Amino acid sequence: MSSNETISTWSPKLTNLGPPKHIKPRLYHPTLELLERAANEKYLTEYEQDIYNDFSYLENVNSSINCSMIDLQPEIQWFMRPYLLDFLLDVHNSLRLQPQTLFLSVFIMDNYCSKRVVFKKHYQLVGVVALWIASKYEDKKSRVPTLKELTMMCRNVYDQDMFVQMERHVLSTLDWNLQFTSLEDCLQICLKNTKSFILESTPQKIDNKYLNQDELHLRIEEIARFLTEISLYERNFLQFPNSLISIAAHLLASHSLNSRSALDSFEVSISKFYKQQQENFDNLQEDFSTNDENELPDIIIPFLSGWNEDESIDCISKILIMFIITINNLQDLSKVLMDKYSQVISLLENFLSKFDHLLKHLPQQIEAFDNHSELRLDVNQLRSCHVLLGLVPDSQPQQPLQSVIPMTPVSATSSTYSSIFSDNNFSNISLPPSSPMINSSKTCPQEGNTTGPAIFKKPKLQINEPSNYPDFKTSRYNQDTIENSSPDCSPLAQRSQNKLNMQIS
Repeated sequence: MSSNETISTWSPKLTNLGPPKHIKPRLYHPTLELLERAANEKYLTEYEQDIYNDFSYLENVNSSINCSMIDLQPEIQWFMRPYLLDFLLDVHNSLRLQPQTLFLSVFIMDNYCSKRVVFKKHYQLVGVVALWIASKYEDKKSRVPTLKELTMMCRNVYDQDMFVQMERHVLSTLDWNLQFTSLEDCLQICLKNTKSFILESTPQKIDNKYLNQDELHLRIEEIARFLTEISLYERNFLQFPNSLISIAAHLLASHSLNSRSALDSFEVSISKFYKQQQENFDNLQEDFSTNDENELPDIIIPFLSGWNEDESIDCISKILIMFIITINNLQDLSKVLMDKYSQVISLLENFLSKFDHLLKHLPQQIEAFDNHSELRLDVNQLRSCHVLLGLVPDSQPQQPLQSVIPMTPVSATSSTYSSIFSDNNFSNISLPPSSPMINSSKTCPQEGNTTGPAIFKKPKLQINEPSNYPDFKTSRYNQDTIENSSPDCSPLAQRSQNKLNMQIS
């Protein structure tokens, strides 16, 4: 008995294991932290294009959710989703986790529900475990909740072993692959490109207070993040790429604060795309190598899913309409978001109230976008969306939109309604006769030039010739450019007008 008592006396206790509790860790010096952060940002620029290409690849391959498989769940319904998201938002805010953690947790939850049958009694368990996994992936160790905290948050409905088992099952279902392009990643790319344009702008007056450049940048980020978070509540947002949702949120947030930073950055990005397109063709004619076909094409930042003039703008317009419908129904959708973004919601409601004459043309029910590929927006709806995004001005709000848009069939000399993403500025650019995009070669005269170089035909730019790239900086939207535009236009712009007029007829 004495030997057994001696062994029990000297056995270590679990509470005494680990680092000593009475010694506090030394705090990292803030100056060293700033220096290391600056050095990391400097070296990060070398891999910036590779990071964007990786984001683009992940968005096109691994970031989509199969909503039709979630529809087949026997017990889970879509009306349960807002209640679970409100709970996850409460937990996310109380633990002060990173914004990426919330979007990653929702992606893990949706991806798991699209591959496994989840019962209603385990739906909250899946959501909390998804947040737990995401916090381990994105946040530092001190912010990751413990099993005891998770059990208390769920009011002891689930045991600690159930969290561990569900975590293992979720990761095995996803093949331990948590990489995807989140809404926060796309939003940060948009904000990074517009920061230089914000610094060049003048201070804005919001709520009887002038905001400097840094404050304006933070307000735009706050509004855009609110819009990306409300997109998590609706099923139909899952049909669109995350990059386009972030672009629509950024455009609306920037326009609501009367800032052109988002618009200017997109103009420059699209202009660079067309320049790169012509340079790639010129290089292809001169220096062709077999390794060129294995290289990834450069993407238009922040259009990570690819740029298509008609499809991209059509998707952004539909996303904008869904944003407006969701904001109008937010009181019945989420109480947590209303408490978290009360000032942002009031600002957006005041902004949208100025365009009541345009909102009446838009769909009023979110169910209209259940299959967005079959939904076609008419001319009035497209025009309203472009005005709300800041692409075109609302110079005549009292007149009907039919007076602005030509209702007659398109002709070779008719002026066309355009936006910054159209190719009206490519007046000197034409396609060769052999191009599948057009049936015959046409030249578009401008300022006495009857023949312009073709973007795909001319092998090399002449140094003495005027530049044929579009200057999006000078092509501002005003009523004169819409009503008094020159009769010459590019084939791409003619196709855009043909599409609009076909919708009218």
